[in-house]
This record gives sequence, C-alpha cells and structure tokens, in this order.
Amino acid sequence: MVVTSPQLNFKWEINTRGDPILCPPDYIAAILALAVAVQAVPLRFNAEGDLDTAAQTFRAVAASDDPLSQPIPYSFKHESSTDEGTHTHEETGDGNGRVSGSYTLTLADGRQRTVRYTADETGFHPEITTNEQGTESNSPADTSLTSSALSGPDAAHAAEPERLRLLASGGFKSKA
Repeated sequence: MVVTSPQLNFKWEINTRGDPILCPPDYIAAILALAVAVQAVPLRFNAEGDLDTAAQTFRAVAASDDPLSQPIPYSFKHESSTDEGTHTHEETGDGNGRVSGSYTLTLADGRQRTVRYTADETGFHPEITTNEQGTESNSPADTSLTSSALSGPDAAHAAEPERLRLLASGGFKSKA
C-alpha cells in the first residue's frame, strides 16, 4: 500500500507482503491518521509554491461542557520504604488549578529533605527544609530554602571521615 500527498510532496510505502515490519503497528496507525487529517485540511499555496500561511483562518474553540473534561478536586498520599530510606508524598488539588502538597525524602544515613509547595495562578512556590551537607539557608529565585546542615569548613571537617572511608574501600559503600 502506498500513501501519498502531492501537496506536501509526501510518499510512504507500507509493507503488506508479510515481511518483518520495523515500525510498530501503533505508530503506523498514528501516522496514517495524521496523513488523513492533513489531507482533510485544504492547503493554499502562494505564487512561489510555498504554503500560504496568510490564507489560514483560525476560530476560537468553546470550552467543553463535557463533565469529564472539567478539573475535579483530588487528594492523594503515599509512602514507600526501602533499606536506603523512605519517601512520602501527599498532594491536594482544588479543581481550579490550585495545588498544594509536600514530599519528604529520608535516607538511612539521616539526611532528610522536605519540600512543601503550592502551585496556583501565580506560579510554583516551594519551601525546602533539609539537613543535607553543602546546603545553606538562602532562598534562590522564588524558593524558600532552610538548611540545618553545617557549612564551610565545618562541613568539610564533618565529611572527612566519610571521605577517608570511601578512599579505603575503593569508593564503594559497604552494607551495614
């Protein structure tokens, strides 16, 4: 089978002889649907043979009255744990595009990061609390960052035993 579009200088031959197909059938169906949709739209070309975008008209599409397409309030919460730590996440949405929630990562070695956030018509606003080494309490961009970790020379001094242990083990962490 051959699919062609003279206006777009497009030709695609589809294998119908039973030979192995290198493209998944779902992709073929999507491309065929796109080709049919393109053929259904009348295209206008200017004198130079280029697509005439000035001749295109656009119309506003009304918001759908379909209840399934309208935002609905939601809420979820989950927690997962492994030997290396835990992860919790909870979030609520009011159905009008405003969302709030938080997630926490707690590692077995005691490091923890909690992000509380809101997202609304004014943007995404996270508040981060952590004890991770190398972080300082400063607030870049529109983010609130609070750190209880040591900084500067104190952080380097505190990290030295871990660095030496990793050097001695060839860079591998041992399971305790």
